[in-house]
Amino acid sequence: MKKLVSILMAAAMTTTILAGCSGGADNTAPASSAAGGGGTTAASSGNSTELKIAMWGDEARANAYKETLAPFCEANNCTVTIDLIPISDYFDKLASQLSAGTAPDVFWLADAKEATFIQGGWCVNLRDKLEADPEYDLADFYTDAINSTDYGDGGIYGVPFSFGARAIFYNKTLFEEAGVKTPQECVDDGTWTYETMFDLAAQIKEYDATKTGVKLWCVGQATNGIQNFADILLAYGANLVNEDSTEFILDTPEGIAVTQMVYDAMYGTGAHAKPGDDTAFLSGNIAMARETYSYMTSMAKGNVEFEWDVVPQPYGSLGKDGKLYTGYAYWCANASSKNSDLAAELVKFISNKDNYLEWCSTFMSPRTSVMESEKIINLGEGYPSPEHVKASFVDCVGERGLFAYRGTSQWTLLTTTVQQNYEMIWAGATSVEDGISQMKAAVEEYLN
Repeated sequence: MKKLVSILMAAAMTTTILAGCSGGADNTAPASSAAGGGGTTAASSGNSTELKIAMWGDEARANAYKETLAPFCEANNCTVTIDLIPISDYFDKLASQLSAGTAPDVFWLADAKEATFIQGGWCVNLRDKLEADPEYDLADFYTDAINSTDYGDGGIYGVPFSFGARAIFYNKTLFEEAGVKTPQECVDDGTWTYETMFDLAAQIKEYDATKTGVKLWCVGQATNGIQNFADILLAYGANLVNEDSTEFILDTPEGIAVTQMVYDAMYGTGAHAKPGDDTAFLSGNIAMARETYSYMTSMAKGNVEFEWDVVPQPYGSLGKDGKLYTGYAYWCANASSKNSDLAAELVKFISNKDNYLEWCSTFMSPRTSVMESEKIINLGEGYPSPEHVKASFVDCVGERGLFAYRGTSQWTLLTTTVQQNYEMIWAGATSVEDGISQMKAAVEEYLN
């Protein structure tokens, strides 16, 4: 069975990762780290156990984790070696190593990729170990986050360390110049819905045809991945696939209506960016953009010549019951490792409150104590107010909950096919309803 799963994993691994769009404040290591290679964290004495960790990133990140793990190594008489693998090769290499019995003791996984590894039996169920330690405080995690690797048996097969809701960034100066009601004013008076957002975007476009009213694609993107419309679909009780990724469900009346809403915003009012538009919000030419927490740093350090602010994602017909989309990355312990118990202890240590708070400038972590800390909320001069940051990236998660795609063994083929069919719709080559029907037929073979 494992041999078959390994073959499926090797065929499935890809370079596109939803978690790459999520959560982290920036791509740097904590300030306490020093420059240098990943190398090995030494234990206090000889005859120590060597633990190997696989992750993506640069040597500064590996060196910073080496420093964070030093107390663990001292207490457990072990050494830690960090293997940095380029994200483009990561999942292929990990699948091959697991199949060959040479995989690291601890490894990172990303959402829409983890299912294949977990269901293949490669990840330790960490629940009993985490629940047994009251100081770990498992209840500190957002429920949707800590349960995101539960595949029906109540297990925790990975502890998420990176996540984050998207927010709507808006050009306050442009709204004021146009005399258009701002998103924050709509939040304040309870009228902040997607219909309102598209209406405001249309008003901006009417005021200045050279501006883009709203862009739901991530910064720098000229086309749309499936995650770009995830929030608006969820807000109306629709989705691309069901929770197990076994069924395509965009062809529901709600899914068709939401897709038509986006199409009309593109080609009816011209309020939404069109495919091929890779304009970034910091250019000042976009009134509203859906972006991550980390984009605030780009804005604060980008010498922009306009005032800006953030608000939560709008509401749809489900109101507060419409979940928000997120992406996760996980710490996992290798179930096939001879050091699996110590590897699980390492995952518990690295994901405790203190370490997640230390690393929150790099990775937003789904612990409420971290998310509600001053380090996340009060970013200082040049950033939105703590109240607006909290409302846009923290309170909304507690209020609405989170959704992440499970993925399939052929997730990249599925997402590529979805994007191609979206482009046919946006190009006007087919109606929304017919385009979604064609999309359903095209992705059927890639579902779980």
